[in-house]
Amino acid sequence: MLNTSLLPREEKKLVKIEETFRLVRFLVFMLVAIFTIGTALLIPSFLPFRLERAGLAEILKLGEEPSPDMDIRKVAEEAKNVKSIIAMLQVFARTSVGEYDIFTQIFSSRKGGVEITMLTVKKDGSTSINGVAASRQDLLSFEKELRDSGKFQEIVSPLSNIIREENINFIMQGKLKQVYSL
Repeated sequence: MLNTSLLPREEKKLVKIEETFRLVRFLVFMLVAIFTIGTALLIPSFLPFRLERAGLAEILKLGEEPSPDMDIRKVAEEAKNVKSIIAMLQVFARTSVGEYDIFTQIFSSRKGGVEITMLTVKKDGSTSINGVAASRQDLLSFEKELRDSGKFQEIVSPLSNIIREENINFIMQGKLKQVYSL
């Protein structure tokens, strides 16, 4: 197709300028529209991110500053106190091995049918053992093992312990030898 314009040259220039102006106006409108839509879509995610970043910067600043509540000398002194307490406990643990041996002896002496519910050992060596035995034979063998252990001067088991045949609640009294007493 042939396009011929019968307008004079001056008016042709005006038409060209008008077309160029409309093209520029269209491009500017499109850019403004794209910028507006992009901003509207980015603001909901950008604003919380910005606020969170400011909060993290504040937290980082606080974390880098030494706390006025933290007194290094006080913490070091408390650590020394704890260390001295641990040292005292270690000394106590080394000296109380005999008591540990007695407890392990009593608890290892019990057979499957004997359950110890309470064990009391006083400083003078008097011992009280309360428990439940499944049968009379279990209770008698437990008592024999305690006597054979060599750690007790005497063990007293009342007759009421062996009256029943099964499911026996028992109480035994004993006196530790002087070597093993607390």
